[in-house]
Amino acid sequence: MQVALSNKKGEAQFNYVPEFPAYSGLKKREYPKENVQTKQVTVKTEKLDDVIPETLRIDFVKIDVEGAEYLVLQGAKNLLIRAKPIIIFEFGLGASEFYGTKPEMMYDFFASVNYNVGLIDQYLANRKPLSKKAFVQQYTNRLNYYFIAFPN
Repeated sequence: MQVALSNKKGEAQFNYVPEFPAYSGLKKREYPKENVQTKQVTVKTEKLDDVIPETLRIDFVKIDVEGAEYLVLQGAKNLLIRAKPIIIFEFGLGASEFYGTKPEMMYDFFASVNYNVGLIDQYLANRKPLSKKAFVQQYTNRLNYYFIAFPN
C-alpha cells in the first residue's frame, strides 16, 4: 500500500523524481537542474495519530519528508501530547516553502504541544533550546537543516 503521512486522511498526488528520488514528495519543488521529469502517483494520506495505536509506546520519531514536515506533525499532534517522543526533523529552505510553511509556524506548533526546539549537538551537550528568533535565523540563513524537538 502506498501511503503518505499528512494532516488528514484522503488521497494526494505524490511527485516521484526518478533522477533525484530524494527530492520526491507531495509538492513539486526546486530540483538540482532544470527540466527534471517527475511521475505522479496517487497515494493515500493518513494521519500518524490514526496509524499508531494509542497503546503503542513511541519514544522517537524521525521526519524527513522533503518539506511536508509541518503536515506530518499536525497529523501527529495527539501522539506528541500522549507519548512525548523525541523528534528529529529536517526543515529548511528549498522544500518547506513549497508547502507554505514558515519557521514561525513550526516553532509555534511545537510550543503548542509543550515542546522545545534545538540543534542536535546542543541538545546532546545539555544546552538551552533555541528561542523562536534563533530558530528563524537558523532557517532563514540556512545554517542548519536538522533539528530536534523534545518535551518541556
